[in-house]
Amino acid sequence: MKTKVLYIAGRGRSGSTILANCLNEITSYVNIGEANYAWENIFVGGHACGCGEKISSCALWGPVFRSLYGSVDAVPVDDLIRQRKALPSNIEIAAGLAPTKQDVLKEYGAAIQAIYEEVATVSGAEVIVDMSKTPSHLYLLLSATNLDTRVLHLVRDPRGNANSWSKKKKRTDVAPQEDLYMPTLSPVGSCRRYVACNLTLEQLLRRHDVPNIRLRYEDFCANPARMLESTVRALGLPFPGSPFHGQREITLGTNHTIWGNPGRAKSGVTRIREDAAWRVNMAGIHKVLVTALTLPFLLRYGYNVVPTSHQAALPEAA
Repeated sequence: MKTKVLYIAGRGRSGSTILANCLNEITSYVNIGEANYAWENIFVGGHACGCGEKISSCALWGPVFRSLYGSVDAVPVDDLIRQRKALPSNIEIAAGLAPTKQDVLKEYGAAIQAIYEEVATVSGAEVIVDMSKTPSHLYLLLSATNLDTRVLHLVRDPRGNANSWSKKKKRTDVAPQEDLYMPTLSPVGSCRRYVACNLTLEQLLRRHDVPNIRLRYEDFCANPARMLESTVRALGLPFPGSPFHGQREITLGTNHTIWGNPGRAKSGVTRIREDAAWRVNMAGIHKVLVTALTLPFLLRYGYNVVPTSHQAALPEAA
């Protein structure tokens, strides 16, 4: 039986961290975080898993890599980074161009598939949640693996997305002395990447007969328990029971996200709510600029062209 993978696709800062953490609480699901960024950040950077342990001491990743490679130190990190960098770009994917290094693609696909399958074996999970989000990693899963991949295309109002990318945020999931910050983007830079990412994903999903659904971050936050269940069921995945207490509260346990937003390490009772700070805090000129640059996507995804500002500003999401 093929290993089931629920791939969260979309632009960064669209709510994938809290969504994936909620999915992690469904019985027989395991959230592995952003697998596509693991090699540079975990092995080269030496950062910890979402559980707080280094990979060699992690209850999930330690056994996974020892089973596949004999030891964590024997993981062929340089080869995996080289293979990942050979993945096609958004332009190549959107244009339908075949990657020039098919042999490298197959090698990387085989390595990723083996890792996912071993994660399923070690964790006992029926569904692997990967929130890598990028079109290139999805291309890999659909073109060079024999996995049972289902795609959740997560979108967010591009103005909220751009506002989040403009904020300087310190990483709280690394050692304090490292003093690392999340990358930032200008409103124009954010729009360029938003359009490129979502357009490429749409093109990719049209070409592949793969179960997929689009979910708006705002809809998830408005009714998280109902939206989580309806989304999972629509993708044909098992849903043994809701992890929520009522409609909005959930207890987040320890996860084994190999990389991701600092919010991945959050645990305990959590009330889901939308980060709507952009509605009142974002500069008016920036709202107009982002609206103009992403207008087709605002309309396509059902967002108001003229945003409302009645919602109270909330703290920025981690």
